[in-house]
Amino acid sequence: MINSFKKSKLFEYCFRRVSFPGVAVLCYHGIRNDYSPEGTIAWGDFHVTVREFTEHCRFVHDFCDPISLNEFLAAKNGLCPLPKRPVLFTFDDGYRSVFTLARPILRKFNIPALVFLSSNYIEKRCLFWFDTVFRKFGAEEVYRLKATPFNQWKYGDGIFNMPANDDDPNTVLSKEEIIELSDSGSFEFGSHTLDHLILSKISLEEQKKQIYLDKKYIQALIDKPVRVFAYPNGRPGIDYTEKSVKIVLDLGFEAAFSTRFGFTALKDSNLECSRFFILSRLTPFEFSYILFRTALVQRFHDLMCVKKK
Repeated sequence: MINSFKKSKLFEYCFRRVSFPGVAVLCYHGIRNDYSPEGTIAWGDFHVTVREFTEHCRFVHDFCDPISLNEFLAAKNGLCPLPKRPVLFTFDDGYRSVFTLARPILRKFNIPALVFLSSNYIEKRCLFWFDTVFRKFGAEEVYRLKATPFNQWKYGDGIFNMPANDDDPNTVLSKEEIIELSDSGSFEFGSHTLDHLILSKISLEEQKKQIYLDKKYIQALIDKPVRVFAYPNGRPGIDYTEKSVKIVLDLGFEAAFSTRFGFTALKDSNLECSRFFILSRLTPFEFSYILFRTALVQRFHDLMCVKKK
């Protein structure tokens, strides 16, 4: 019954009548070809297919209001109103598929995007440590390491130096590709730390170094200010702490993004913006229904809070 409703003209009518209670910030990672066999890419569910991404973009183009980072920050700072159903596309990690596969789709639907980079992998042209560990030892070992203080890791520098070539589906953007995307005017770039370490598992001094040097590297590369940050893994109180947020503030970022689920309301802290974490196999109908249902629930919650006051 729910599936029939989602596919009906009635659902389209209902969706168009809903105003979002904030910005739907979408959190993607990579894009993969529709014909990619299972198991050929590390963390395959984090890389949506071309078909899936195209349908998501088509829905946002037809039923929502895609916005840029400039528009997002201006609205958060009270300088301009938001449209009825604002959506901001973000990509964590800066996989090369943003350039090769996502870019033409975003261009087709006139959608701007924000990409968060970890600069040591760009400079070294190597795979992310978690992609390397996934390939060698499996997902459970990655989860274990993420929950372990970094100074207790038993691996050497090898997991941070696995060479990557352009044909590898897990490879990151090159310097030249980042500059080209930046110069296009449709892409903005943010910081994601030097090495994509879990901030809560490293010292405060190392946190500051990881964030500051990454920001500095990206700014020098694109010759533009880096105004925003995304916490690696991004779970508030688990992957980063209040002290991490203070470091981000002190380093001059205008906004920072977590992976807490939901809309980012104008009243929410600029330094812990919520997002919708997008995985593969999310159909266009499920994608739209998540936004629709969450908007209604959040609106109802806000209404109840006002009544209690």
